[in-house]
Amino acid sequence: IIKGGEIMDEKDFALRLAQLREKKNVSAREMSLAIGQNPGYINNIESGKSLPSLICTPKVRHFWRCIFLWQKKEQYNKSIVQNSK
Repeated sequence: IIKGGEIMDEKDFALRLAQLREKKNVSAREMSLAIGQNPGYINNIESGKSLPSLICTPKVRHFWRCIFLWQKKEQYNKSIVQNSK
């Protein structure tokens, strides 16, 4: 898995995934279901029981992009409300 031009091994990927989830307050179950997998999919990756599939890796990336864009929209909406006061 490539991150910023660097190759990440499975342990790095699992650790980074867990860190991002915790930072964004998303459960492993929620994320698994959001990318169309069984409820334990992300937990299995983070615990080292399985590897992310080539099919699901883009879905994981898309999930985080959606989270990022949603948060940017929320920040923008808050700034408009604050500036209108």
